[in-house]
Amino acid sequence: MSFEHSIRLSPKGYMTGESGVDWIKNDFDHATHHIANGRPRLLIVDGHASHFTLCFLEYAREHNIHILCLPPHTTHALQSEHITKPRVMLSKHSQ
Repeated sequence: MSFEHSIRLSPKGYMTGESGVDWIKNDFDHATHHIANGRPRLLIVDGHASHFTLCFLEYAREHNIHILCLPPHTTHALQSEHITKPRVMLSKHSQ
């Protein structure tokens, strides 16, 4: 399975509510819709305001995307294993 990545910039360089909606529509939904095949999808996000605009949440609800928000300042401790294992391996490799 291959996922494409995209980079977008707002005029000030920060994530905005508009860029969050753009991302869930054009990146997340586009990459996972066919895989889900009508089943609900889970999107795990941090507490950034761009993930909680009315448009973002309405789009998620209308497209069967469930949002799970990690508590503030805990993403480093709660991120999934597939992210933490490579970091541990990289830090050990660089020693």
